[in-house]
This record gives sequence, structure tokens and C-alpha cells, in this order.
Amino acid sequence: MVKGKIVLCDSIGDGVAASESGVVGTIMQDAYYEDVAYNFPLPASHLGLSDGLDISKYVNKARYFPSIAQFCW
Repeated sequence: MVKGKIVLCDSIGDGVAASESGVVGTIMQDAYYEDVAYNFPLPASHLGLSDGLDISKYVNKARYFPSIAQFCW
């Protein structure tokens, strides 16, 4: 389901489960930790809730968007 895709997560996680599932990257969204560095086992981006919501709306509205899945651990 998520192998080879970028996952959109509703919170910050460690990325290990996503990495083990074969995803190629993750976009994490939440309202915390704006100036903190983390290490992840795969490419990752962190967005605030407003920007994350914009991406979520776009993905849900798009007819065909094969590279992003809304699923996270």
C-alpha cells in the first residue's frame, strides 16, 4: 500500500516503521517543535498544521496522486 510512496503523517514519529515498509520519504505535520533537529532513517520534512492540511486537502481532491499516501504509524 505504501511501498515506494511518500507518507503524510499527522504527527512526528521516529520513521522506523515507515522505513521498514518501503516508503521513500515522509511528511510529518504537527503544531510543535518548530526549531528542533531530528534524525530519521529516510528523507523527512516537517510542516505546521496549516501547510499539512493544505497538502492533505490536495491529495484527497486529486483524481490520481500515486506518490503520496495518507498513512502513518
